[in-house]
Amino acid sequence: SITKAKDITVNANSIEEITSVAVIAGGGSYFAGAASANAHDIDVNTIAYIGSDGADETKKTVLSNVGDISVKACDDVDLKSNAGGAAVEIGSGGVAGSLSAAVEVLDKNVKASIGKVTIAGESLNVSAANTGTLLTTANGVALAISTCGAGFTGNASESIVNYNTDTHIANGSNITLADDLYVDADSRFSHIGEATGIAGSTLASAGLSNDTTVFNAKTNAYIGDSAEETIAREKVF
Repeated sequence: SITKAKDITVNANSIEEITSVAVIAGGGSYFAGAASANAHDIDVNTIAYIGSDGADETKKTVLSNVGDISVKACDDVDLKSNAGGAAVEIGSGGVAGSLSAAVEVLDKNVKASIGKVTIAGESLNVSAANTGTLLTTANGVALAISTCGAGFTGNASESIVNYNTDTHIANGSNITLADDLYVDADSRFSHIGEATGIAGSTLASAGLSNDTTVFNAKTNAYIGDSAEETIAREKVF
């Protein structure tokens, strides 16, 4: 238990900044090939809380005669991923080929919560912010500039993103405040995906590019049905 604290602040902050580049070039008289790949699997959990949702009643957290209480969880990711390849063939009847792929899997869980606690204080702010920017590019060039040459290129940019943002006050809590109660969940995501290819030859050329993004998000802000709050001013969600 905590008694007569002026203010209580519980913060969990995480920041990820990743820049990854995979580039290759190949040249030859009869055959030129280039292949590059960039892949990341990122799993982030950022959690800030007071008390547990399933806490034993006999061990209930008590905050009495305290000031402002703030529980915040924030995560921000900035990921830039680029894969590129170039192949040039200059012999007679040769082949030039280029393959590139950028694959990103991003799972982010951000949670701020008040569990089964008893609180008597001034104000309570519970908030979670889950933000991110993802840039993925896959680019390829294949040129067969000889007589009867052939050029082909294949490029793919694939992104799978899962966001879970949760802010809540659990069932079984008992809260008495002289001022505001603020519960907020904020989820924001920005993505740019690009897949481009250039294929050229004196005989035959082919190019294939694909950009795919799968995005799933859950954003919750709530007070449990059996939570008890006595508030002098207002509740904000």
